[in-house]
Amino acid sequence: IHRKAKAPLLADIEFDAIFLHGLLQGLELLIDESESNSSPASNAAHALAQEVIAKSERLACDLSSLVDATPNARKAQLEAVK
Repeated sequence: IHRKAKAPLLADIEFDAIFLHGLLQGLELLIDESESNSSPASNAAHALAQEVIAKSERLACDLSSLVDATPNARKAQLEAVK
């Protein structure tokens, strides 16, 4: 018997997106600390990190809105934690 994999909870996806955003912010701090002088490579790395962070922040906000708009999503999350 083949069973379909359970779909992840929206709240779990939201948590992962927020966690990813935090990791990306940490990466940006490392980039900032690693190159104190301006170079094309460090400028590009910094710009890329900012773009990725902005995108992940929008994703986390969109997922939060989706979770809030989905009936019983927060309730299901709380029950899953119990």
